[in-house]
Amino acid sequence: MKGIVNSTQAFTEGILNLYTQRQNIVQSNIANVDTPSYRAKDLRFEEALQEKLNLDAKGHISATHPSHFPSRLSLDGFHPTIEQDSELRTLWGLDSVNLEEEMTKLTKINLKYAALTQVVKSGYTGLQQVIQEVR
Repeated sequence: MKGIVNSTQAFTEGILNLYTQRQNIVQSNIANVDTPSYRAKDLRFEEALQEKLNLDAKGHISATHPSHFPSRLSLDGFHPTIEQDSELRTLWGLDSVNLEEEMTKLTKINLKYAALTQVVKSGYTGLQQVIQEVR
């Protein structure tokens, strides 16, 4: 049980850190909304993470054999990259950062972060109940 809890905790912590990094990047984009020639950046990691964990687009585990199941979740060797918008939108007098788009990203990140922390919290609540029942 100890190994499962530790690897899951480390994995979840890593995902929360990725969301925090992405949130910081999006906030930087919002802060630079009026900066001339600034190009928005983003940390896109969900698709690459699904691929690393052998998950399909809906989050279902894809296995090469029916009896295969992942033994542990790990972010070892996973290094997402920061992407930068390739085109400047200032040619037509538009902002180089789309404020609505960045605010939407920020909201989605916050919702995903909150949902993941709720999952972690419920896991610890369940573990706490088991420990109390054993006493």
